[in-house]
Amino acid sequence: MKFLKKIFRFLLNLVHLIKQSSPNIQPQTLDDNYVDWYLKYIYSWPGNFNNQENEPKQKKIKILFLVPWLEVGGADKVNLDLISKLNQDDYEIHLFTTLPSKHPWYNKFSDHVSNIIHLDQLQKIKSISDFTLNYIAENKIKLIQISNTQLGYQLLRTIKKYMPFIKVVDLLHMEEPYYPFDYFRYSKKYHKHIDHRVVITEYLKDVLFKKNNVCAEKITVIPNGIAMGKEYSSLHYVSKNNQRVITVAFVGRMEEQKQPLLFIEIAREIIKQSANAKFVMIGEGSLLSKVNSLISSLDLVEYIKVHDAKTNVMDFLEKEVHILLAPSIREGLPVIGLEAMSLGIPIVATDVPGWSDLIVHNETGFISNKDDLAYYCKLLIDDKFLREKFSRKAYKLAFERYNLDKTVEKYKEIYINQLKN
Repeated sequence: MKFLKKIFRFLLNLVHLIKQSSPNIQPQTLDDNYVDWYLKYIYSWPGNFNNQENEPKQKKIKILFLVPWLEVGGADKVNLDLISKLNQDDYEIHLFTTLPSKHPWYNKFSDHVSNIIHLDQLQKIKSISDFTLNYIAENKIKLIQISNTQLGYQLLRTIKKYMPFIKVVDLLHMEEPYYPFDYFRYSKKYHKHIDHRVVITEYLKDVLFKKNNVCAEKITVIPNGIAMGKEYSSLHYVSKNNQRVITVAFVGRMEEQKQPLLFIEIAREIIKQSANAKFVMIGEGSLLSKVNSLISSLDLVEYIKVHDAKTNVMDFLEKEVHILLAPSIREGLPVIGLEAMSLGIPIVATDVPGWSDLIVHNETGFISNKDDLAYYCKLLIDDKFLREKFSRKAYKLAFERYNLDKTVEKYKEIYINQLKN
């Protein structure tokens, strides 16, 4: 039966290839589609590539980043932090996006890169492939870093076919086995075109090793980093910790993965027992209207305030927030958690990979099943001394383990080692 399905899929794709000499890019699925088949069986690059291996050594390492968009989000923040820390005297960064977007962080990225190209504007995969190969050749790109982009992975086979000496590094943020856009699963078929794999936790390294059969030597764990610009004594936490009313925050996309509706239910449970707690939600997404409706229907408008994603999150966290509450279903290594810890803010979160990698239970915060989140959150609300104890330990852990400068050095080491080989 499986063999017949493969034959049927092959014939189906062949029909579409005959109908379209160059198909449009298709960002709505991670399954095999006509772009894969076109690049594998039909596409031919009309240009030529001089072997860069024997050219004089460049003063700068030229890297092309392939990303889906320049949105407000954790994965984009990781890319931005890394790119901004790569010394422009030593690195020349180019960036391609692959999906339609308004790219709200365009200006943030443009300050640190030589060029930004939006591949989706070219529409046809032949035009995209021709442009990408020509660009790499003309700009003497040495290394490609890819993250969370279907089209980026699809282009790797073509890039490696015509430019085998280009090195490729990919960054995987989170395993999502029950979600269509699971890049752990999707990247498996492109593994031979990827020279090195980066994951953000030991758990994810184990997944890549056991499920995708990637040899351990090709995998490096680099946790997301956070800029640690202040000493603990200069943070606002100790002074605001004396406030009578304690602010509990949800910060993230208003999507099922982050469970914003569960946050509201937990807040309602706590409000019934505590008069000294208020709640804030920061973010946007498909569940935003349901969030506002639920708050209104439960008569919690006085207690739960909703802010959009334009809010300066770090500034708000530092000045207003005492506890971060995160009832997520799953995570990679949450950037908002690192940001909170860098400001000495204790976290209460679900016991799922990502949060369990970040939080030391009963030392820097609490991790638990969803039914006990309200209980642990109330422990912190009611105990000023416990909050300060967790605050100091959270900051210390962030400084020692997740300092952005250390993170960037690990990426540089990978780049240098790959280009030596």
